[in-house]
Amino acid sequence: MKTLLVGGVDDVFRAVRRSLEKYGIEIIEHWASDRKRIPPALPTSCEAVIILKDMTSHNLADTGRDLAKKANLPWCMTSRKWAVMHEDITKTFNVRKEEPMAQTPAAQAPAQTPKPKTRDELFKELQQIATILMLEHNVLSIQIGNEGIQISVLQNIDIPLG
Repeated sequence: MKTLLVGGVDDVFRAVRRSLEKYGIEIIEHWASDRKRIPPALPTSCEAVIILKDMTSHNLADTGRDLAKKANLPWCMTSRKWAVMHEDITKTFNVRKEEPMAQTPAAQAPAQTPKPKTRDELFKELQQIATILMLEHNVLSIQIGNEGIQISVLQNIDIPLG
């Protein structure tokens, strides 16, 4: 919900903004309590107005309230104290604290690891690679026996991969 905050100073504004964001309330504009000129209209994308009654002038608070009423927007006159503000905004705007999105069962399940290859599958892959290196590049000598595989490098070359 895009909201205008009326009253308060910049320090209060930053603290209030962080708290309200947890409730899905985004402050799109702040009319500070020391504002010299009161705007004649609400921001065009404004959906609600919050007025900090203990940190604003009567003129600024009345203007914010009157403009909200005129635009038929919900408005709330509250304290800068979070315990009071929390109660007021949940009643006035019917909002609740946004919870982190629950993970879907697919997201919770650990990623399946590929099935380990058998010795024979690895041996077959190695044979294919070695054959390519022997036939196309003449860089390997391979001897396969009962005791395993012996690979000898005949020459060193750079072979681009991929």
